[in-house]
Amino acid sequence: MLRNAESTLESRHDEDDSNSKGDLSLMMEQEADADAPINERKANGQGNASQPEDLATAESMDAKQQMQNRLYKSEMNKAAGKFNLKPKNGLKYLTDKGYLPKEPKEEMLKGICKFLKGTPALSATSIGEFLGGDAELNREALSYYIDDLDFTSKDLGFVDALKLLLQGFRIPGEGQQVDRFMEKFGEKLSRDRPEEFGNAEGVYLLAYATLMLQTSVHNPQAQKLRMTLSDFQKITSTVKLSENTDMKAFLEGVFETVCREPFTLEEDEDARMKLESAAGTNKKLLFDKEREGILRRGTGLLKQDNKNNRFVLIKDISTIRPMFENTWSANLAVFSVVLDETEDPIIADLCLQGFMHAVRISGHFEIHDVRNAFVSSLSKFTQVSASKEIKQKNVNCIRELLNLAIHNGDCLRDSWSYVLECISKIDHMRVLGLGDLTDSEYFKSEAGSASQGQPLNQQLLMRNSAIIAE
Repeated sequence: MLRNAESTLESRHDEDDSNSKGDLSLMMEQEADADAPINERKANGQGNASQPEDLATAESMDAKQQMQNRLYKSEMNKAAGKFNLKPKNGLKYLTDKGYLPKEPKEEMLKGICKFLKGTPALSATSIGEFLGGDAELNREALSYYIDDLDFTSKDLGFVDALKLLLQGFRIPGEGQQVDRFMEKFGEKLSRDRPEEFGNAEGVYLLAYATLMLQTSVHNPQAQKLRMTLSDFQKITSTVKLSENTDMKAFLEGVFETVCREPFTLEEDEDARMKLESAAGTNKKLLFDKEREGILRRGTGLLKQDNKNNRFVLIKDISTIRPMFENTWSANLAVFSVVLDETEDPIIADLCLQGFMHAVRISGHFEIHDVRNAFVSSLSKFTQVSASKEIKQKNVNCIRELLNLAIHNGDCLRDSWSYVLECISKIDHMRVLGLGDLTDSEYFKSEAGSASQGQPLNQQLLMRNSAIIAE
């Protein structure tokens, strides 16, 4: 990505950057039009690109729409930060910015639901606390949130439906709040699947019992009171879902599924894996778990209906900046770790190319902190300031750092200090190796510096050899 981004920068170096902000107040209405296929937009008179002028206009509109989308996501992230601290403040921010209408009530609830489900920056705990609140708005938002879920698929089992409900938030621990969640879930599932789950009260009781089973089986603090199949069947003995349901077999299936597949949130899994990684747990096991998680999330995304089937070609280089700002830290970590550990010259060369592209992109967009981070890290890999052996990859780092100064010096700014320090260290090593005078010794006389009967250069060479040996 960095290589493609840099080539785009070089090809567009002499062009002016486009920075149109658009009208943020129209973002909610423009999203549907942005997702429409290009043929539909042409039919509506918005994308007729039969002439070069029209093509340029269409590209300009796409660039403007992309900018508006980025600004919209930025506003949503700000609102999410406020919501995570205090949900009331987050909703007030959306209302003040015009993203959340106050009237009619249906539109406000729809906007709240869209915000809760479509903003990844929101905390699962804060969403659960808001939906579980006792105020009228919280209760109405909970009803709308659950009614917006789709349980109509015949392939969706009872446990899967319950997981679908709970995957978007962390359910509060208070009994009354859990009761409200399960009651609304029972009503929704009975409406969507009346033939299998026609009894709303039965679904509610079974859902509550399933949460108790989940806690009993998978909570380490409740291992002494672990629920057995007979215990689960006992507390659900009065549950009736429909006339055609074999409750004994159904309950056995629910019990086995919950014991085999615990209810977990994605953020909890990520946090647990980070702790295990820090504790030195088997890396292969962690890799396998991460791979399974990626496959699971990827499968879920593939099953979702993607309404945006239009490929947008953007030639505005300003779109590179937000992508780079979101990925530079991960790129720096990968390049640094791999370059430090690898002995393969091809892989080391690829890492160096990544460093160079990142420095040029950050320099072009004047992201000074990021540029300094990459140049500083690259200078450390030269090993000129360390007492370690300098390998071929370290020599290549020196070469690339000097090439960067020669060909892209204008973008370095205050990062020049790392380059000059590297050059100074290299010259110091040259002085030590050749037996030349150091900077301070240039101000001393040759007679005063030499010992009796011994040439000055021989004395310096012996001294410098001792320094190198140390």
